[in-house]
Amino acid sequence: MNDRRTPRCTPFRDRALHTLSAAAMALAVAGSATQSASAVVATPVAARDAAPSVAATTAAATATGIVRLLPSVRIAPGCAFTLADIADLDGPEAESLADIVLGRGETGAFELSAERIRQQLVVAGGNPAKIEFIGTRTVVRPLRAAGEVPAAAAGANTTPANTTPANTGAAAGDIPATPVAQQADGMRVIDPAGHAGTSTPLAIICEIVRNAYGEDACDLRLHIAEATLAQIAPVPGVRYEVAKKSSLRGPRLELEVVARAAGREPQRTRVRIDVRFEREVLVSRGEARRGGRADGDAATVERRMLTPDEARTAADPHAVAADATFARAVPRGGVVERDDLTRPEQVKRRDIVKVRREVGVIAIEIEAIALEDGAVGDVIAFEHHGRRRARDAKAFTAEITGPGEAVIR
Repeated sequence: MNDRRTPRCTPFRDRALHTLSAAAMALAVAGSATQSASAVVATPVAARDAAPSVAATTAAATATGIVRLLPSVRIAPGCAFTLADIADLDGPEAESLADIVLGRGETGAFELSAERIRQQLVVAGGNPAKIEFIGTRTVVRPLRAAGEVPAAAAGANTTPANTTPANTGAAAGDIPATPVAQQADGMRVIDPAGHAGTSTPLAIICEIVRNAYGEDACDLRLHIAEATLAQIAPVPGVRYEVAKKSSLRGPRLELEVVARAAGREPQRTRVRIDVRFEREVLVSRGEARRGGRADGDAATVERRMLTPDEARTAADPHAVAADATFARAVPRGGVVERDDLTRPEQVKRRDIVKVRREVGVIAIEIEAIALEDGAVGDVIAFEHHGRRRARDAKAFTAEITGPGEAVIR
């Protein structure tokens, strides 16, 4: 009788006690790993979330590279951005993925999660297995033009334009942007090469942009609002830092200048820059038509300010062939691009061409039929000419050297 009244520990109760003990241990691990000031509520959800924290700690111990996702960046619409544009990279494993393109800027804001970025790195051929991601997401916002005033701040500019953050103590959001009306007359063109070797905020900005463009920075020009230059004017006793807030290789970029002085709060100033290249380009004198000659009567050489995209596609006026023609129409005053020019075709498809092959001092000439059109310098396919060509005869290639002539290299 006494045995029946004595409570027994059933297997179900044993499993329940074991589950509660495991949950308590998980909560203890989560509490020690969490740096938050708020208290941890002892709920099943907290116990469930403790496991990812332990996994993240283990991954960090084996990672050889760190990707710190920026909370938000600004990218010009249509401009490609890379991993280096949206994150700070530490370690050789992370730096090896810096140039992988993750997408293009859009006219509206969008979000990139860490998991999506990791998947894109794998698709692009990267190996993020040894990479630790710090941050869960990055918000990509469209980049505003230099001197543009946000809609919420329009009409609220009451601070003098020549006041610097070091003197006012204003926060980053309190510094007024340059009015749109000053964009045409209130912009200054800066040659980055003229500011090398100094430690002013402008010199730091010039060095960052020059390093981003490398060899192409010889004719780089930065368009910055006069009011912005006044805001970042150096002040004695103040140390300056510059952080990127957008892609550095787009037509517009955004940086943040942080001024640190003893006994004062850091002052932050957003700097918006229009990037241009000052180069000589070929400009159409009139309405250039397709098939017309691209000579001195049709085009002239001018020095112009070009966006990075325009500079990449513009034709070099000093490398245009004498027999070049327009492949498509170009409006009057338009910059001639490389794809706008072509050379006249010296060989047409099905033409009979003399093909020459030189072996030492011996030269052999044969007649061949061109299988495609081509201009001088093009390598096209040919087949042997003759009434009794073998059905299984293979085509060969040769370089066109003139009308009806080609050579096998």
